[in-house]
Amino acid sequence: MLLGIDLTIAKGEFTALVGRSGCGKTTLLNLVAGLVDPSAGSVTVLGTQPRAARGHLGFMLARDALLPWRTARRNVEYGLELRGVGRTERRQTALHWLEAVQLLHAQHQWPWQLSQGMRQRVALART
Repeated sequence: MLLGIDLTIAKGEFTALVGRSGCGKTTLLNLVAGLVDPSAGSVTVLGTQPRAARGHLGFMLARDALLPWRTARRNVEYGLELRGVGRTERRQTALHWLEAVQLLHAQHQWPWQLSQGMRQRVALART
């Protein structure tokens, strides 16, 4: 249960949630992502209901959840593939984000070949 939260994050602002285990960090993120509905109060994202704003949100879990049968590049392409983005655009986007997280050199590696930190960066690029 979350009580007394009033949070506004401006466009371009970076925000970190820090707190002890069980204080509601994950619950708050689940509310913002529209994965759960508030039992009281309201949540808006970009002026609308969280589910309506999903196309503008990224959500990365604490565990990387990489698909072991896909290379790093193909893991980054996965969400785009589900959205019906064409192969060329998917590949260009994946390579862009792998470069952004300094893993372009690892694009053909399998998750088991990556360190945990590298796996997290692939997950970030996918997000």
